[in-house]
Parts: sequence; C-alpha cells; structure tokens
Amino acid sequence: MKVGQYNKLRVLRLLQSMAVMGACGVCTIASAAPLDLSKVPLFLNQAVDPNVMVTFDDSGSMSWGFTPNEVQDGDFPPSARPSYAIPIPYYCYWQTPMGYSSAFNKQYYDPNVTYSPPLRADGTSFPNARFTAAWEDGMAANRPNSPTGQTSVRNLSNDYRVTWGWDVTRNPDFIEHSNSPSTCNNGSRNGDVSGTRRWTFPFGDSAFFYRFTGDPANLDDVFDPTKYTAVNVSTQSAAIQTNFANWWSYYRIRNFSASTALSRAFGSIDRNIRVAWQTINRNGNISNNTNQIRPIDGSWRQSFYEWIYQISRSNGGTPNRRAMRNAGEYFKRAGGNSFTNPYYEPSLLAATYNGVKELSCRQNFHMFFTDGAWKDAAGISTNPDAGTATFPDGKSYADSPYTKVFHNEDPSNVAGLADNAFEYWSNDLRPDLPDRVPTFVSDPSTGVTGPVIPGASMPDNVFDVPEIYWNPANNPASWQHMVNFMVVLDVATKLPFPDALGDLRRGNVAWPFWDTYSGETAEKIDDTWHATLNSRGEMLVARRPDELIRALEDVLQNIARRRASASAVSVSSGVVTTGSLAYQTGFDTGDWSGFVEAREVNPDGSLGPVRWEAGPLLDAKVAGSGWDRQRKVFTVNTATGLGVPFRLASLSPTQLAALNRNPDTGVADLRASQRIDFIRGDRSQEISNGGDFRSRSTVLGAVISSQAVFIEAPFDRYDDAAFRPGDPEYACRSNQALCYNTFQVCLSDLAGDVALAGLSCGSLRQRSPVVYVGGNDGMLHAFDADTGEELWAYIPGAVYPNLGELTDPNFQFNPFVDQQIIPRDVFVRGQWRTVAAVTLRGGGQSVSLLDVTDPGASASEATLATKVMWEFTDRSSPGDADLGYTFGLPQIGRLNNGRYAVFVPAGYNSDEADGAVGSGRSVLFVLAVEDGTVLKKFDLGASSQGMAGVNLGDYDADLIYDVAFGGDLSGKMYRFDLESNAVGSWCSDLIFQTPANQAITVTPRILKDTRGTSGGADPWDRPGRFIVAFGTGRYLTQLDKVSNDQQSYYGLRESGRGLSCGSAAASYPIPANSLIRQTLTQDAQGFRKITDNPVTPGKRGWTFDFILPGERNVSIAGLLTDLQVLIASTIIPASADPCDPSLSSAILVLDIINGGFLDNTPLFDTNGNGVVDQGDYSGGSGSSTVGKIVDTAVLQPPPVVTPPGGGAGVLLIGGANGANGRPDAIPFPEFRRRSWREVGENE
Repeated sequence: MKVGQYNKLRVLRLLQSMAVMGACGVCTIASAAPLDLSKVPLFLNQAVDPNVMVTFDDSGSMSWGFTPNEVQDGDFPPSARPSYAIPIPYYCYWQTPMGYSSAFNKQYYDPNVTYSPPLRADGTSFPNARFTAAWEDGMAANRPNSPTGQTSVRNLSNDYRVTWGWDVTRNPDFIEHSNSPSTCNNGSRNGDVSGTRRWTFPFGDSAFFYRFTGDPANLDDVFDPTKYTAVNVSTQSAAIQTNFANWWSYYRIRNFSASTALSRAFGSIDRNIRVAWQTINRNGNISNNTNQIRPIDGSWRQSFYEWIYQISRSNGGTPNRRAMRNAGEYFKRAGGNSFTNPYYEPSLLAATYNGVKELSCRQNFHMFFTDGAWKDAAGISTNPDAGTATFPDGKSYADSPYTKVFHNEDPSNVAGLADNAFEYWSNDLRPDLPDRVPTFVSDPSTGVTGPVIPGASMPDNVFDVPEIYWNPANNPASWQHMVNFMVVLDVATKLPFPDALGDLRRGNVAWPFWDTYSGETAEKIDDTWHATLNSRGEMLVARRPDELIRALEDVLQNIARRRASASAVSVSSGVVTTGSLAYQTGFDTGDWSGFVEAREVNPDGSLGPVRWEAGPLLDAKVAGSGWDRQRKVFTVNTATGLGVPFRLASLSPTQLAALNRNPDTGVADLRASQRIDFIRGDRSQEISNGGDFRSRSTVLGAVISSQAVFIEAPFDRYDDAAFRPGDPEYACRSNQALCYNTFQVCLSDLAGDVALAGLSCGSLRQRSPVVYVGGNDGMLHAFDADTGEELWAYIPGAVYPNLGELTDPNFQFNPFVDQQIIPRDVFVRGQWRTVAAVTLRGGGQSVSLLDVTDPGASASEATLATKVMWEFTDRSSPGDADLGYTFGLPQIGRLNNGRYAVFVPAGYNSDEADGAVGSGRSVLFVLAVEDGTVLKKFDLGASSQGMAGVNLGDYDADLIYDVAFGGDLSGKMYRFDLESNAVGSWCSDLIFQTPANQAITVTPRILKDTRGTSGGADPWDRPGRFIVAFGTGRYLTQLDKVSNDQQSYYGLRESGRGLSCGSAAASYPIPANSLIRQTLTQDAQGFRKITDNPVTPGKRGWTFDFILPGERNVSIAGLLTDLQVLIASTIIPASADPCDPSLSSAILVLDIINGGFLDNTPLFDTNGNGVVDQGDYSGGSGSSTVGKIVDTAVLQPPPVVTPPGGGAGVLLIGGANGANGRPDAIPFPEFRRRSWREVGENE
C-alpha cells in the first residue's frame, strides 16, 4: 500500500516554564559565493523541480485579428448585446469603427497598453519595430537561429492594411483603404480565403485606431459607432508610433500575441521547472512536440524558445481532447535513466526505484493555451467524473454534497474534456512509485458545502475535513497525477465565469450539456472550466494581449507556489520540566499559518490537555475592528531608527514604498494602507471574504525556527557584592534601589514580601509571565503566559522589503521573524533592565534590541513603541554591510570595562547583491547595549566565511565575560580575547581548523575543565581553562540534503587566560593530530558505544567521527554542568532521495573531558525493561552505551525531565511521530546535579 503525505505540520517546541534560551545551529561548507539558503525548512519534501507540459493551440482561428469570436458573426450572448435593434448575426464589423477599437475588438491596438517585443532565450529583447518599415511577422523576421529576413515589411504611415481573419467564413482576410468600399453582405460569405476587402479608412492609407469615448459598462455605448473617435497614428509621437508598430509586428493576430506572451512569461523563469511542449495540430513546418522533458536552461531553453518562435503560421482544427490525452499519457512514462522519463533525475547519487534515478515527488502540470472550444472525440470514452471511484489514497468518490462541483452535470456529457482531465488526476499515473507528491491547500475555509469549522477544531490533517478535501482550489493528491491550467482567450461561457463556482460547489447549478463533438458552443467552454476544476487547476481568461501575458505569468506563479508546497516530517521538541506548562509551537504548510499552545506537562514527560491556544484567541481579538482598536503592533521607522506604532502615518518613505508595491507585478499600486490593515489582522480584504488578498485560516503566522522563550522574574545570577569601585553597578552600595537583588525581588513573586526584607520597590512591580515567539507573519509576538492573550507584537524594519508579500494570493513562503529572542538582565542608563535581542535567521539582516522589563499589558501602542532601543542592519545607522543573515544566536553580556554588549555573529551571505554588499567574511560584532554602536568589529580575514553562533566564557564566575568562542563555514574555530578593559586591545586567535574544512555552524558548548593537571608545563594542562565542544555538518541548502561528507565531533582544550593573541605559548592553531581519537560504533538495535581513551598530558583535546552516511551535528549540545556531562545530538538523512526528507537522529551522552563514556553509569535502557539500571551497563575496559538512534529529527538540545523530588527521569525526544503527536520519552538515569545549561547560559 502506498502511503500519502499529510500537509499539516505540528512542530513541537517545548520549554521549561522559566527562562529558556535554546538554540539550533546549522551547518554548511565554505564557499566563495553566497549560499543558496533555503527559505523553506529542509525537512519538508518540497522544491523538487516540477514537470510542465506546454500545449499551444495552433488552430486556424489563431490567425484571426479579432477577439472574441463573436466579432466574426455578431452572435453575442444576450448579456452582451445592445438594447437597440441590429442584425443578429452581423458579419461586417470590419466596416464599423468598433472593429478598430480595443473597446470592442480586444485584439486591436490599445493606446493604454505598452506592447513590448518578445524575449529571446537569454532574456534579451527582440528589437522594436519601425513605424515606416514594420515587419509583417516580427517573430519570424528576428528569431535567432532561422530568421526569414526583414524583407517583408510595411510602411504603416502610407500603406496600412488590417489583418482581419484568414479563412474565416463570411469575413475577409485583410482590409485595405479605398474610397469605394466593398459591399457588406450580411447574409453570405463576403470574400474567399485570400480575399481582401476594402473600407474607407479615416485617414486614407495611414495607420489608425478608434478611441472609445463612451461608458464601457453601457452596451448601447459599446455598439454605438458615434462613441468612437478616430486617431491618426502618423500624427502621434515617435513613442506612440513605435508602440503601434510593435503591436503590428508582434501582437496583431492571436498567434503573434500568444507567442510573444509565452516568450515573455517564461523570460523570468529560471531552471527550477522542467518543460516539454506540443502543439494541438501536427504542423509540418515546425517541431510540434518533444519526446523529452528537461530543466529550462542552456540548450533546452534555446530549443523551447525556437519552438515558440516557429509557431507563427497556424492551420487545423481544435483537437484539445487529444492534446490533453497526449499530455496525460506522457506523464505515465516510466523506465530508463533518460529525459524521456518525466521522473528521471540525473543529479541523484544512486537509483531510487527499480534501478532508475526517479523522483516520486515530482509534480506534473499541463499549461494549455487555447482560443476556443475543443472539437474532437479523442481521449477516453467514459464519464468518470459522474460515476464512483476509490482514489489512490483510499478516499471514496461518489455523488455527495461535497462533490457536486465535479459530479453534478448533464448526463449526456460523456467523454468530454472534463472527463479526460478527471481521468489523469484521479488515477495514479505511476503506481510503481511511492505516493510522495506534495499536497496543496489554497483555500482552508469551510462553510460553503459543509459546517464552519473554527481553527481550534481543525484536525492535524486538514484533508480529513471533507469540504477542504473536495474544494477544487485545494489538491489532496499525493499520487502521481496531472493538474491542468487552461488559458483561454475571451470566449463566452454558458455559466457565469467565475461567479458560478459557489453555486456549482453547492449543487445549485449543474454543468450544462455541450451538445456536439465538432461544433463551437459556450457549454464547451464551461466544460473546459470543468476540466481545470476536475484536476485541481485553474482556468484563466485573457481578453486582450496584455492580459494574456499576465495570465501565463499567473500560471507559472501558481506552479511555483505549488512547487514550494510541503509535506511534513517529524522534528524535535525544545525543553520541558515536570510540573510546568509546556509551550508548543508549530505551523501548517497549507497556508503557512502557525500555532502556539500552552499544555500541562504530566509527570512522565508527556503532554497533557491544552490550557490555551494563541491563534483562536488572536483571531477573536482582531475580529470586527479589533485589528485596529484592540491589537497593539509597533515597529521601527527605518529613517529615524525610533520605535513607532505600525500605522501608515508613522512609517518612513522607504517602508511605504515597499508596502505600496504589488508583490506580483512589482508595480506601485498605492495600497499600503490596506496592506497594513491586513498585516494587523483585518480579514475583510481576504479572498474568502470577497477581497483580493491572501486568505488565512488564522492571523498567526507560521512558527518554525523560533523556539518560544518564557520570561517572568529576573533570571541572572549577578552578585551585588562582587562589583568593584568604579563599576556602574557599585552605586548599589549607596542606593539600594539600584541593586540587582532589589530588581530581582521586586519583579518576582516575592514582591509582596519586600517590606520584610527592608526593600523599597518604587516603580518596580511584579512582572507577569510572558511567552515570546517569533512568527513568519513579520512579527515578534508577546503572549500572556497564563491566558494566551497577545499583549503586543513588534515588526523589525529589516522585514519590510518582503512584508507586502503576505497579502499575495500566490504567496510563496518567505521567512520573517524566524528566530527566538535572547533575553538578559543588564545595567544600562543607570538602572537594571531586562532586554531581548531579536534576530531574524533567514528573514533579514538585522538585530534589534527591545526593553522587555515591563510587559506593558495595559500600555498604549505609542508607549509600547518606546521598547525599541535600536535596530542594527546591513544598511542602517547604526549598521554595517558585513551583517548577513543571522542564523547564529546573539549573546548578551557584561564586559570588563563595565559596559554591557550584544555579541552578534555576522552570519551568512553579507556579500549578496542586495544594495548593501559586504565582504562575506566571518565577522563578530560587539554592539553597545545602550545604543547599538559598534564597540568592536572582529573581521577574521579573506579565508573565512560565515560566522555562526558564539558562546561567552567567564574565567572568574563573576558574570563578566573574558573570552568568546565561535566557528564558521570554513571550518575555523576562533577564540576572542575580551580580558582587557580597553576594547582596542581585544584580539582573536584561530585555534583550530577542521580537517577537510568541515563546516562549523553550531554554537560551541564551553565548560571549564576542573580535572586538568595542576601546575602542568603546558597552559592547556592547567585547570581553569575551557573545553570547547562542537560538531560539524551542513544543513542550509538543498544540496545539503544529499551530502554524505564525513563529519565529526570535537572537544578542544584552549590555553586559558593571560596569553596574548598570537603567543607562541598558546600554540594555536591546535593541530588535528594532537587530539585523542575515540571510536564510535553502533549495534543492530541502534545503540551506540564509544571508547574511553584519556586525554593524556600534551594532548589538546579529543575527537570522533560520526558513523552513518550524511550524519551531522546541527544543534548545540546540552550540558549537565556539575557533572560535566555533554548531551549531543546528530541528524541523519533517511536517504539521498530528495522526496524522502525524513530525518532520524542519534542522542549521545558523553564525558566532556575526553569525549568518552561516563564511568559506572548506565545511560540507556539497552535490555528493554523500561528502567535504566546496572543491567544496562557494559563498561569496563571496553566501551559503554552512550547513545541511541531515535526516529525523529532532533533540532534542539534534548531535555532531561525529572519527576518531582528528583530521581530517574527521561530524555524528552519530541516530534510529530511521537504518540498522538507528543514527545517520546527515553528512560534516563538519576543524576545529582544542580543545573542544566541552555544556549543563553554561559560558563
């Protein structure tokens, strides 16, 4: 049985109900060029290049110079006819002004449209046409490889001729000027195939058009010849004449405009789709179809464009059913490592199925352009959409209230185009492949064909809701199938398009009988629409050439959006402690919505009932006018750097320009106010409510990489007695209100007892607990930890370039605030405050600092905006172009000179071409807490790239940081000496280079070695210096998913304090051969053992290699501080198949001193009796079990959960594959320990 993929992802992020600051490192390999950072999480099976079959209508009607078809015979539907009497049908519109105006004849020149020439395969443009020598066929005259030359031209100033309709019954081929016009015979054919008829043009032989002066909504005006004014193009400006000549040479007939539109629509498409092509007829003068499908780049792109250029003369009928059958059968192909196999992928490292390199998750799309109804009997001969069936996912199809839009049709409609489309969607085209095609949700709304289901009641798999499954806007098919996008010219439907969709879904109307195989009827256009719905695609109607370009671009954007759709795999949890609340966050890949839940935590580590869910609470808050009156959102004005309310009048011109830009077209549309309202939570403009902005199932955006952070009472361990004269904090000795103890007590739940302690809190009061979560709706959210109410939200200035995309119906996921905050208590501006550093990961190049001392639950929006202390970006002041995408978390700490600073690793891709191009090198910024100015910029040189996370070290345990350590993409580990009071004396050392440049992107874990040889001759043998522990690997780009490079773990013994940078005594960099090597092994049950070789005098640390292909370390280790126990994790790709992104992990519990096992300490339940005891120990002189493979991706440090009162506990391994979506608990032994180190806590 083939297993489908769900599209709802419940990503667990669990944390202790106290200050938690976890982190996730990332891995990469150094490169001279910017990395192709994946916007969408790599653990989702998406971004496989889809197949697109392009079908072009080359029927005879494509040579016509008018649109719609009714212009040839006047047989307009009643809704499009004037009220006064005219001959119906009327065949001689070529003898009326209407025929030469775009208000009536949509194919004719429109003075309001810019007619750009076609594009070449390389993206350059064909030349503009000349008004006095315009090409009869501009495409044929200028195509690169086989031009026909430029001899066939026409002087439009004195030899103008109108192309009307080649071989159109009762219509001429061409119209020329004459003072003796041809007689109009409305009852019979007027002219033969090559016939040229004459009409008295308004300006003799000069080119012209008619400008409509009436009301386009008034049909009497449209059909009234007196409402048209002639314009002589020869008297217009040179620009207008060139525009008219371009229309003449590249757009004047349907075929020309379609070919030009196709060239321009594909002009912006890179190699991320694969194309094949066909025409609907077998034109002998061109290659009408291809037998291969390849990425659209290089010579294949050139071949595709040559095909476009050569469809310049058309003949034949409209066998659209045959063309659809050919496309569907093409996607059934199998066998062979060649491009004739639609599923073949040459980049795979090995065969995936049946000895062939195939991708089971590749999507198939059919992009079909046509100008009319089908007129053939090819394809299937049955009526599957009106019958019953069982789909490959086990879903039963039959007539029901939910399936009316597919099923409800005239019973005479047998084997139409819609039936063909249903055949190739509902059946598995490759039953020998696993069902891993990404599903797609565009409209998660309910209440049309079934009951309204609130977001809080939505199941994990949204396709369990019948209305969502059967909504034709969504695609639940995980099996190999074909989706049809039909782009049609302005043709008449019987049913109102698209307004009848709601009635069709409800069953209020049925699909009408299309009556004939060979004729042209409006009901057949309905059947074309039906075909797109049956295959979960879309029909787009273009009424004029410029609309045709946009329609084709819309199809490609829709395909790109579906390419970016994703199905989920399990990921890990954060941290949870018995007896507390657990805060669980995640997202839904269907519409990239998010959730934040508070759950009770059971004593065994499992999650109990939900106490609150933030999404529904926020939706209720913004309902009606709540988004404006109740919700509090603030931002930073990028011109002034000041915090301001998120309101139109508060933003800078640059911010307004970004929000005034249509994200689809890039053109200014002056809708910034509406976009601001939408982002604040206004739902009235969503498509589901009659607007044109993206529909959302909830206002809360996806929470992906941002682990929730809980803040209540001040959490640092400053000792007021430790501060020295001259320190700013020394003022506490004379003013108790300035003491950290006062700050800590007054903001805690002990505030009521301050009188007993003789303290005066003044304006300080107990701080309510708040959970801070970064969302990919552009905001950092502050939620009341007890109730789930959103208190406020902050939008960093760096997200504005992409912020408007949130309103786009074709939204493709883009990260925004995709990183957790780092909080810290600091003494700044003469008082203790709690601040939080906000970075964005892939969402932007920025770090903000907020004052979160007071949650501000009752404060106004303007007052809340003063929380913004500063934002440092790659282009702001303060700022620096060397700031990249900050994937590594910042750190905040006190310096030896009495100041507090934010340590910001520059991250990745500062050298991308974005208008603020940096060096791309590894850089560490040290920024002043009070104003964000640069205290020190460590630039690590041309051989470095991409500084990841850093950790701070304190030799004296006085919370004054003396040293920092951090690694980079080039595999270098650096030590930053911060001991001097003078910032100018700070320096850095390269202390280690990994073999083969193994990338370091995790934050290193550091711990003082208390077991060094006291008084040793070498500095690294003395106690008090740090052990720096970290792993290597890469998990940032799509290529990382299939990398099998050898990765390792290291524990380095640094030389300690008192040695100047570059000192020979420090002996940096540490040679790789000076590390003791441990050996890691794994048994058939997935348990791991390791050797326990000691780090002998003279050795500089330890290392071991990971053992499975692709295994790597992407997460900072946890640390049981007192016992010096390191808890590390790895991720392991399931296979090299991009369609199987699932990951497993290994948990490793090690002695940080030597990387070996813990003496006399069983760690895992190896005998399966449910407890960890001496029966699980296998130590001695050999090796002990130190690790275990778990069937989920551990992307955060695995937490230890202990029951109340102590005793043995569990390692909590979370992920969607746990029982009922809850974490798996691995039995873990009792440790008598004081503390568990999190990311923000430094030794």
